[in-house]
Amino acid sequence: MCIRDRDHIFDVMGQVARFNLTLIPVIDEKSQFLGVITLEKLLHYFAESYAFEESGNVFTIETTEQNYSMGEICRIIESEGISVFSTFINKNTDSTKVFITVKTNAKENFRIKQTLERFGYDVTVSKGHDEYNESLKDRFCLLYTSRCV
Repeated sequence: MCIRDRDHIFDVMGQVARFNLTLIPVIDEKSQFLGVITLEKLLHYFAESYAFEESGNVFTIETTEQNYSMGEICRIIESEGISVFSTFINKNTDSTKVFITVKTNAKENFRIKQTLERFGYDVTVSKGHDEYNESLKDRFCLLYTSRCV
């Protein structure tokens, strides 16, 4: 099990997830060992590359595979003068439902939520940057109650 030095990061993540790896060897076109990529390095790469550290808002749209257009969703958001930083799609394997997570530069989500709902999209989660961070802290505290101050 290894990857080539020219493989796309999504292919690397797919291999790591598929085989539940914590690291994966990297080889070149001559099958020479170049090193390893660790799960920690992958997470760090995603955090830097996909706007996780950018200030803004995150929301999730619940819909079906046949009932959305990523282009339309981005157009609707951008028509409000807001930039889309990143999007992620999570497909429910037991149904045709998909969950589209969108990170924007908006200070608040109310206007975006209302506009998307006018176009028939169901916004199920809507969190601002501070609210999102507080939510993560609250979840962490639930896991480690004795450590929270």
